[in-house]
Amino acid sequence: MRFRSHWEGWNLIERLGFISFVITVFGLALAIVPYFDDASDKDTSVTSEPLTRYYSIEAMREEASGFNRAYLEMLKEIDSFIENEVKADLNVTPDDEWRFEYEVSLLNQDMGGLDLNNDGYPELVVEVPIFCGSGGCQFDIYSFDRKSKTINNMGSIPVSNYNLTGRTIEGWAIISGKWRMGACESIVSLYTFNQGKYKEESRKTEKYC
Repeated sequence: MRFRSHWEGWNLIERLGFISFVITVFGLALAIVPYFDDASDKDTSVTSEPLTRYYSIEAMREEASGFNRAYLEMLKEIDSFIENEVKADLNVTPDDEWRFEYEVSLLNQDMGGLDLNNDGYPELVVEVPIFCGSGGCQFDIYSFDRKSKTINNMGSIPVSNYNLTGRTIEGWAIISGKWRMGACESIVSLYTFNQGKYKEESRKTEKYC
């Protein structure tokens, strides 16, 4: 064999040098193999809490950590606002009480809720009849923050006359809302997420006759 002929032609120093080289390479291999074994066992992917999607307020109150406490706090704040600020500025008679009986529901509840920031928790809307007029109702949107375990007011939009544009800002959907101003005219407003709340960014008038 070719290697054997080379081996037999080497002197003692050359043979010792080759043996030393083989031992060095073998030692390096033994040192490297455990490193790759450890690396293969490690999960280098970014891990996160699995996203759970909810489709009712009842489910969130029962299952979502911190939601029920935050929900009850939100109701207290709404009660206080209506009693101490809204009613205090109006001459309320017993016949008017129904106009202040608010309702909390999911945004787009008929379709199982709408999640504006894709965090698994559909946003809430608070409807108070006193804030409704011939053109529609201006509802407050509330959103649950699972990190702080709080429910925060995200601003007001005409929830009954809105649609999503398919675009987002800071992960929040951009909303187009429409107010009817009689039979021949509507005002279309664009609502965007800005500094923690939805705000009207622009508006235009549409005429039909």
